[in-house]
Amino acid sequence: MRIKPAVSRLLLVILCLLSPHLFAENLEEIFALARKNDAEWAAKKQKYLADREKMEQAYGSLLPTADLNGTWGKQYYESETPVFDGGFSGGGVNEAVICAGLNNVSTTDEFLDLCTSSTSTREDYDATIYDLTIAQPLVRMDRWHRYKRAKSLDNAAKAELAFSQQEL
Repeated sequence: MRIKPAVSRLLLVILCLLSPHLFAENLEEIFALARKNDAEWAAKKQKYLADREKMEQAYGSLLPTADLNGTWGKQYYESETPVFDGGFSGGGVNEAVICAGLNNVSTTDEFLDLCTSSTSTREDYDATIYDLTIAQPLVRMDRWHRYKRAKSLDNAAKAELAFSQQEL
């Protein structure tokens, strides 16, 4: 089957009319593509951003500093203290009980156990400590000069970036 010459001409005219609109680019689009794909421009832009970060860091060194520290601790203490009950002189121990108990005592430890008692002591301590330190010296001339130098370097980097943009 053959295409009629009139149809083929019409198809050719339509394709010719549409093709410039499909690939139409203005100067702004071409410039944006050139900037996007140019490695030299990207390197200069990244250098500028790095220099700008130096200025931000220098400015940050002028700001006040704050430190917040906190600690928490728990101390546990338990002890058992022997208390002598007074022996045979009536100091709290019945002599008849002791004499009856002495018949069964064979060692010194058993005798001491019979004559003494113990008191138990248990103590818990909780300690919480907070510490906040804020420092802002009135004048930090070294940091002020560092900031001013970084600011002037940032202005120079801006000018260099604008120049390299014009070269593109």
